[in-house]
Amino acid sequence: MKKQILSIALTLALLASAVMTAAAQENEYGRGREYILTFDKPRNMSQTIQPEGSFRGDGIAGSYIVTEREIIVTITEKPALVPISLIEEELKKLFEGIPATPPTAPMSAPLSSPIIITNFDVTYTYGKPDDLAEAIQDVSEYLEEQGGYLWGNEQRGEFIIGGRTEGIYRVTGDTVTVSFNAGPGIFIIKEEFSFHFDKPRNISEAVRKVSEEIRKNNGTLTGNNLEQQGSFSVKGVVGSYIVTNRVDVTITERPFYASKDRVEREVIEWFKGM
Repeated sequence: MKKQILSIALTLALLASAVMTAAAQENEYGRGREYILTFDKPRNMSQTIQPEGSFRGDGIAGSYIVTEREIIVTITEKPALVPISLIEEELKKLFEGIPATPPTAPMSAPLSSPIIITNFDVTYTYGKPDDLAEAIQDVSEYLEEQGGYLWGNEQRGEFIIGGRTEGIYRVTGDTVTVSFNAGPGIFIIKEEFSFHFDKPRNISEAVRKVSEEIRKNNGTLTGNNLEQQGSFSVKGVVGSYIVTNRVDVTITERPFYASKDRVEREVIEWFKGM
């Protein structure tokens, strides 16, 4: 039985190694949510699989039970950058005795290799967030919800949708560059949300700083009287603002990699010139 468990662990280890860099320290991103996977018992299930067992390897850990008709798998730990859908897919193959899918180019190459960003519809460049690992995890979870996944690390990676690379990112120093195709329609989130903050003491100076920041990032700011209201589009963020005794901002579009909190922080920084 130990041999079967070891076989499962080794197979999952290969999967994790293909998706992550250099098999990061175990559990670095793997703690937290528990996943329960249930799928039909294969008619040609591998003879080496025992009725129940557990496995662990390179940040992935869990257990399984084989019933008369189903296989129930509990994943207790997984790296954040390994999508649960990919783990489930490879587990199904494992129980059928099919070897795990090998990595495909270009991510089979060492992740320290440079990426040349070309042939994508949209490219955005912005400052590296302080919580880069958390930002990458947020993107990974969002893509999973859309039926895709993120394949990469804190230096570079790809956005996989429908088995195709629809976008890539790279981190160079303090700069993050993200490029993607507009076609899939999931990279721009059209979801309205609002927030407000105290009106700057010198609204004229604040608007000047906002205008400079947006222009510096090749965006647009329009309005008849920008000290009272305006509309903006910059780095994939589309919205408007109204100035009364406070500043009310409404965001209608944002890039998939930018959380609501991150957008709110950045807009407030524009007005305060931080």
